[in-house]
Amino acid sequence: MDHAHAVIADETGISGANPALWVVIFLGVGTALVGMLQIVGAVTEKPESARSR
Repeated sequence: MDHAHAVIADETGISGANPALWVVIFLGVGTALVGMLQIVGAVTEKPESARSR
């Protein structure tokens, strides 16, 4: 078996210091948090028709 893929990835300079990677990760986490807050708000909100009666 050939397990050289890790060496190839290291030779291309892929590392945890890639700033664009961290930007994408943080934007994804932020989007997920905003989505969860919107879901919680939609679930806990009473329907408009119930307030008008």
